[in-house]
Amino acid sequence: MSVPGVGSRHASWLELFYDLLFVALFAQLAHGLVADPGLATTLRVLGFFAPAWWVWVSATVSSNLYGEWGAAHRLLTLTSMACLLLMTGGIASALDGDPALYAAGFAASRLALLVLVVVWAQRNPDAERPVPSYVCYSISAVLWAASIPLGPPAGYVLWAVALAVELGVRIQEQAVQRRRHVARPWDVELLVERFGLLMMVALGEGVVQIATSMSHTDPAAGVVTSGLAGFAIVATLWWGYFDFASGPATDAFEQLEAKADSDWAVYRLARDAFIYGHFFLVGAVVAAAAGIGAVVHAAVAGEGSAAGDVRLLCDALALYLVTGAILAVRTGADARRTSLVTALLIAGLGAVGLAADDLAPPLALAVVALVLLPGRLDPRRP
Repeated sequence: MSVPGVGSRHASWLELFYDLLFVALFAQLAHGLVADPGLATTLRVLGFFAPAWWVWVSATVSSNLYGEWGAAHRLLTLTSMACLLLMTGGIASALDGDPALYAAGFAASRLALLVLVVVWAQRNPDAERPVPSYVCYSISAVLWAASIPLGPPAGYVLWAVALAVELGVRIQEQAVQRRRHVARPWDVELLVERFGLLMMVALGEGVVQIATSMSHTDPAAGVVTSGLAGFAIVATLWWGYFDFASGPATDAFEQLEAKADSDWAVYRLARDAFIYGHFFLVGAVVAAAAGIGAVVHAAVAGEGSAAGDVRLLCDALALYLVTGAILAVRTGADARRTSLVTALLIAGLGAVGLAADDLAPPLALAVVALVLLPGRLDPRRP
């Protein structure tokens, strides 16, 4: 284990184990979208993704700043993973209107994080006392637990209040974060790597959806074409994202961090945009994976078109492109060129969505793959 803020380290085996839970979680979310690709279901799926993603972000930020500090940290992290497992197991019921298990899992995750903060503070008595964390995690746990007997929709109001409290505390702590940054700066390479690994899990869901939809069927030309076109879409997303994440994003963060003392607001905005923007990036990839899987399944079933699934795919990719463009510009990409390329790509996806009723599934996926092809280019290149 490296010392936070001194050099850089790679993701630990514990962090990689943590990410495995999201293989199952993304599968549950994608399954809900495949069953019903409508707007209402899409919004519900994003709503259930948000708390799980927030649990992951909390653990990732904590590990980035404080490292892994012994058996107590390991046990509490494994406890947090068990909470995520409960949430994952409760997604299907939550989508059907019974979110009790999901809410119980999140409430327990807040208690686990509260205990982690308390134990860390006891082991570091000279550090600044994390009183806001004590308060917000306690409030959040109580509100999520109280939502269980209430049920939806009143329970969802308590969820929103709890998440708003946590987010508000994080925003209000900016002055404290600036003081902490001097003594304990972020490991920016690790930050980019961790979000890249979560993106890999989301992209992997696309591969799983394609393979699952193609299995147990004759290898007809339309099925093979659909599967390969779907994979081309996933591969294009991988290419474009990691051209951005593996070099330019890390370099930009290192340059901004070096100037953080003199220009804290710019550094904080870029860092927070990167962290919170990934909610939309990762969520969009999971939704796109569901759309690809559903379109491939339509090809397997011999359906003439899969218009609703194609539109889900196009909408998810449009959200991905807009968010990606914002993050690229925040980390140094040319704003004019990035905006132009993004607008052209979204226009192409919009055209595919409008023509979806008349496109056979293999053709629809092939056209989407061709539309996305320019998106793999690094917008920093002249």
